[in-house]
Amino acid sequence: MTQNINSFSPNREKGQLVNDIAASTITCKISSTSTEVFGPATAVKIINVAGATLPVVEKAAATDSIFGFISYNYKSNTPVAGDLVEISSFGQEMVMEAGGAIAGGGLVEIVAATDKVAGSAGTNKVVGINMIRVGADGELTRVLIQTPKVNQL
Repeated sequence: MTQNINSFSPNREKGQLVNDIAASTITCKISSTSTEVFGPATAVKIINVAGATLPVVEKAAATDSIFGFISYNYKSNTPVAGDLVEISSFGQEMVMEAGGAIAGGGLVEIVAATDKVAGSAGTNKVVGINMIRVGADGELTRVLIQTPKVNQL
């Protein structure tokens, strides 16, 4: 659903912060070499290239160390290479899309092919805690982000 910034009671959108508090949000720059498609709640990782602003790219695999997630932007939700984006990380609660049923309070990981969250199977890196029970693929959920963890970077 596309919402109007002037709505009286808007629904939450994928990539929005639940409490609208940006304490763990950092401005980063999408690497100029990136060819990936970015959008709200896209998982990103830091890359080692020269530049004044912290460069990020979309994660390549579910086993990558995730730095954070692109926050919803009312002005533009289709950032491209070279754009500045707000990245939400540890301690933020973000609306994300579920890749299937997930228990409330369950650990979640990223599904690499779809950029959705799924219940952790113990093989990939945990990116957060699911805050509400969801029953099916495509439903929106709230995830308490638990990245980055210094020992994972």
